[in-house]
Amino acid sequence: FQCGVVLLELKFFLDALLLFKESERVLGRSAATSYNIGLCLIGLGRPDEALARMKEACSLDPDFEPAKASRARLEAAGETG
Repeated sequence: FQCGVVLLELKFFLDALLLFKESERVLGRSAATSYNIGLCLIGLGRPDEALARMKEACSLDPDFEPAKASRARLEAAGETG
């Protein structure tokens, strides 16, 4: 997970995505992992998949503000795009 965070910060979206998916496989789903996968998908130009992951993050932790904010931005972009 932490290596994925570093790669995400460096904008290595595909490499980070693979590490977050492995983290999810080993440790199970979490709001933070779903959120970070969503960020990777945004970086890879896959907004529909990113929105699904942000929704998942919100359902896993309804109080997780970063996921709520990203979800709102993606939903608004979908309405105008």
